[in-house]
Amino acid sequence: MRANLCQLAHLLDQSSPASTLTLQVLPFASGTPAWHMPFTILEFGTDESDVLYQEDMDTGQIVDDAEEVAHARLYFDRLRADALSPDASQALIRKVMEEWTHEQGT
Repeated sequence: MRANLCQLAHLLDQSSPASTLTLQVLPFASGTPAWHMPFTILEFGTDESDVLYQEDMDTGQIVDDAEEVAHARLYFDRLRADALSPDASQALIRKVMEEWTHEQGT
């Protein structure tokens, strides 16, 4: 449990206002279906097309098909829209940390 608390504290530290990291929690109650595999959209600016990187347990794959990249971007936008705001996400994480700390008596 202490390791989980440390990890959550680290996420909060990394998502400070001065950071480039935006932390948002997607509650189970949102009803948003999960993507079938982890993915990253790589943006290269105006000189090159964006690509999609997806991976499963065995392989990673780069997809440069503009339609598939656009589909992944739309899905990512939906995840962000359905997630708690960054402030609400941080508040929820702090609340969970306090509850765990209280339960453990640490």
